[in-house]
Amino acid sequence: MLLPRNADASAADLRKSLELHYGVRLAVILVDSRVTPMRLGTVGLAVGISGFDPVSDFRGTSDLYGRKVKVTRTNVADDLASAAHLLMGESEERIGLVIARKTPVRLDDLADSRRVRLKATSCLIANNLSGIRYRPRTFLSR
Repeated sequence: MLLPRNADASAADLRKSLELHYGVRLAVILVDSRVTPMRLGTVGLAVGISGFDPVSDFRGTSDLYGRKVKVTRTNVADDLASAAHLLMGESEERIGLVIARKTPVRLDDLADSRRVRLKATSCLIANNLSGIRYRPRTFLSR
């Protein structure tokens, strides 16, 4: 199955239909799978979201030891996508929908998935790859 052209719009359409049908406020995540460098297996990835803030920002709060948090932001959308992906499976499970209750999300009608994306210059991995050229090596003796 191909991804929708505008995954956030598709998630918003699905959310509106479900909210009208069930009379509740909710959030929707469209999930796909991905691989992670240097890790075995697939994990879930939020490709489209609607109805909630996809990032929880803990900077400026206190940690368990009373120190100010300086860096931590949690990608709630991808965390929930991974949990749903675990239940949905990749094979014969045929589970197309997971309902998650009491999740740590902040409902927000205007939030979208662009909030979780980084520019290459801000990304720890991509920023360290710039300027590196791939040179294939041969291990066969000549």
